[in-house]
Amino acid sequence: MYRVPHSPSIALTFALMALACPGFADDTSLGDSAETKSYRMICASEAFDVTFAGEVAGEALVVTTDSDSFTLPHVPSADGAKFATEDESTLVWVKGSAAVVSLNGMPLTDCRLEPLTAPWSAQGNEPGWRVQLTGERILFDLNYGEDRLDLRQPDPVQDGARTIYAIPAFGLTLTRQDALCYDDMSGRPYPQTVTLTTATAEFRGCGGDTMALLQGDWQVKDHAGRPPLAAHPITLAITDSGQLSGSTGCNRFAGQMSITGEGQVIIGPLATTRMACAMDAMQQEHDFLATLATVDRFDINEAGDLVLMHGNEVVIIAGR
Repeated sequence: MYRVPHSPSIALTFALMALACPGFADDTSLGDSAETKSYRMICASEAFDVTFAGEVAGEALVVTTDSDSFTLPHVPSADGAKFATEDESTLVWVKGSAAVVSLNGMPLTDCRLEPLTAPWSAQGNEPGWRVQLTGERILFDLNYGEDRLDLRQPDPVQDGARTIYAIPAFGLTLTRQDALCYDDMSGRPYPQTVTLTTATAEFRGCGGDTMALLQGDWQVKDHAGRPPLAAHPITLAITDSGQLSGSTGCNRFAGQMSITGEGQVIIGPLATTRMACAMDAMQQEHDFLATLATVDRFDINEAGDLVLMHGNEVVIIAGR
């Protein structure tokens, strides 16, 4: 649906991004970056993604709907940033945070542009399903993606520790709860347990961002079967983007931690400072960094401790 012939370019200036989202106006200027920015266009009956890029000044806007992706050329305008086909049957005209939008001759009402944030998502297996909450929309992919729904997100209802999204017209109810969940195929941990109820069945799955389980400051309690030296504590700090840092009890270290789709942990390379310490602290540093380099899995135990593993062997335990 909404198919439009592709333009050879998808560039747009950061000056136009400033028109679309005034928050960018303070630190952007015409054509000064090739960075790409994406936003969510939210209308009364439709929501889709739009992408601005700053490779060359004012060339085009990329629109991505659930079923298609196409490019609209920039049309000079004295007011706002306008992108349209030659006959203007498909048009996106951004004026501040609001927009005039028409797709294949169908006008969309109450349109506004919002920064595109990472959606919350949940998924399950057998049969494969996925749900995303993004902006004001709730997106369902059911039966391995054969059935898709893009609906206005209902107001959540809180029932104790559970958050419930009910859509009676479609016989759908999504329930999520902050409770550790493991994907039943990969074993990857997730921060939320999720239930999806349809008119005919109930499916269980996991939701949220795995990195949320790792994020924060940790104090190492045990590494390779022994506690850190009392005078030389070992610490870990992990950000939501996977930046890893800390202290070996002697030197500081920093690097990257990532999680694969199958839940495998990948650490490194790590950089360290080069301060000399007492011999026992230097030996602890050597042993800890060597152990950290072997980590390929993680878990959270009943006490809330971070458990770093090599295969099925626990090699590091850290608490809050």
